[in-house]
Amino acid sequence: ATPASGGGGPKSSTFDLDIVVAPVNNPPSASVPSSVNVVEAPGPSSVPNFASQISTGPANEAWQTPIFSVMTDAETPDMFAVPPAITPNGTLTYTLAPGAHGRATLTVMLTDDGGTALGGVDAAPGFPAVVAFKAFPLPSIGSVSPCVGGMAPGLAVTVRGRHFGSEYSRGYPS
Repeated sequence: ATPASGGGGPKSSTFDLDIVVAPVNNPPSASVPSSVNVVEAPGPSSVPNFASQISTGPANEAWQTPIFSVMTDAETPDMFAVPPAITPNGTLTYTLAPGAHGRATLTVMLTDDGGTALGGVDAAPGFPAVVAFKAFPLPSIGSVSPCVGGMAPGLAVTVRGRHFGSEYSRGYPS
């Protein structure tokens, strides 16, 4: 209260004040494995739930879309016909080149489309994540000998092929 000029006693005033708190974008989050092992297969392949615990932030950011970016460094330059990608629901997709197998390093980044206005954060902490990708060759049969005849106890059968009993077919050395 302030005294009025002229001595009329204290006076007060009331003001309405609206305060608007603008929301800022919180960072997304997800979990990806440190390695993934697959067997060569023709055509497009996928690994469901490769990325898990995907969140674009608190409930008021549920409208946002997680965006995964994948950089690939393969030991064989033409290993992939279609390079690895991760869908917003966390599925890893890729297509190996015909007959391709080997190792690659996948560097995964995660952002969302909420923006950075007013100090918002659209890049996930803990990323980039590095994933060791191994594509093992599919064992193949070249020949079976004898290739005709009945089954009999003690009959020896020879199976010849590629990638049987190797680190490639089992994922560990024999």
